[in-house]
Amino acid sequence: MGRSISPESPVAALRAAIGRRLRYARQKLGLTQLQLGDRLEVTPLSVSAYEAGTTSLRADQLHKLHELGMDIESLVTGVPSIAHAGARREFAAAEAWVRQEFLAAGMAPPEEAVIDAAWMVYQRIHQTEERGSPEIREMRAAAKQAVADLLR
Repeated sequence: MGRSISPESPVAALRAAIGRRLRYARQKLGLTQLQLGDRLEVTPLSVSAYEAGTTSLRADQLHKLHELGMDIESLVTGVPSIAHAGARREFAAAEAWVRQEFLAAGMAPPEEAVIDAAWMVYQRIHQTEERGSPEIREMRAAAKQAVADLLR
C-alpha cells in the first residue's frame, strides 16, 4: 500500500499545479470531464482526482493528452513549449507586441532583449490565462508589467 503524501509536501504542490493546468487545458479544448475520461479510458471521477491533484497521471495518459493537442511540457512544468504550434503562434504575437512597445517608447534594443522581453510577456500572459479566463485588459496589463520589469 502506498504511503500518503502530506498536503504541504512539494509533491502535493506539484500535483495540485498539474491538476490546475490540466483543468485549464481541458476547458481550453472544450472537453468535459466525461469526454476527457473517455479519451483517457478512466472515469470522470478519476479526471476530477487528477484535476484536484489527489492522483497523478500515468505516462500513457500523458501521451494520450499530447495526442489530444495538449502541451505536455506546459502541463507538467508550467512553462509553455514552443515545440507546440499554438505556443509558437502565441509567442510570435507576444514578440510583435513587444517590438511595437519598444518602438512606441523610441527604443531600439538588441534582438536578444526583444526575444527575452517577448518570452517574459508570453509567460506572464500564459500564467494569467491559467488562473482563470482573464479579461484582455488583465493580459495586456501583465504584458506591460513584464516589459516594464525588463526595462528597469
